[in-house]
Amino acid sequence: MKLRLLILSCIIHSVLVFSQGVENVGARSIALGEATVALVDVNSYYSNPASSSLISSTEIGLCYQNKFLINEFQQSAIALALPLNKGVVSVAGMISGLTLFRSSRVGTGYAIKLSDIFSIGAQVNFQQIQIQNVTFSNDLQASIGFLLNVSSRLKLGVAAFNLGNGLFNKNKTEIAPLLIRMGGNLSINSKLMVLAEIEKDAIHPQRIKFGIEYQPVENLYLRSGVVLNEQLLSFGVGYRSHKKLFVDLGGAWQQRLGWCPSIGIRYVFNNEEK
Repeated sequence: MKLRLLILSCIIHSVLVFSQGVENVGARSIALGEATVALVDVNSYYSNPASSSLISSTEIGLCYQNKFLINEFQQSAIALALPLNKGVVSVAGMISGLTLFRSSRVGTGYAIKLSDIFSIGAQVNFQQIQIQNVTFSNDLQASIGFLLNVSSRLKLGVAAFNLGNGLFNKNKTEIAPLLIRMGGNLSINSKLMVLAEIEKDAIHPQRIKFGIEYQPVENLYLRSGVVLNEQLLSFGVGYRSHKKLFVDLGGAWQQRLGWCPSIGIRYVFNNEEK
């Protein structure tokens, strides 16, 4: 058992360094190298609290990921975005791990457009982390984000996560330090979009991320991404059915830790497009 826990602890340390304390959710995000701080869809809940402000139809997303093909690091998540007369309310939940390591998170957020260009959003999330026979912690986290909708083609985003480094756990900096993401995406034309982002927390080196999404034919999307300083490559495909149902497949390969396949489903409850 001691050897098992030692091996698990080494893996957890590597995963936390790799993820830098913030879970990137969604097959689309994974396929785009996680350079999604200015991307708008229901999974924006996990990348920038402000991006949800541009969602104009009720939208729900489900996703599953198996990190490094290790059952103990599988991840399931759900997110719901509900537009109001003013602003958008989101709720989301996520479970990572199985028995030896388990992290669960649930929260809610609100985003609003203050002008045609500027949006702001904020979240509060409750997170619970358990390592079997080692530690157990509860924590309340806050996040804030900003989005500049510069034009129909260019969006810029900035988001800060884990504000306050937790309210309950005094050792929270070991698990989820303050993290800042900034970047944008540019639609070259109606079929091609490029994305770039820099992510930095208080402990680990910055992550420099790039992604590209190309629509070769109607309703089909091809995606690829890279995290330069981690030798991480990603790719994926997406399909849209009747402008409502989106099915995304994605995967990432990290040289030290291995393969991370993922699948996601998003559903928009009417035909309005973003």
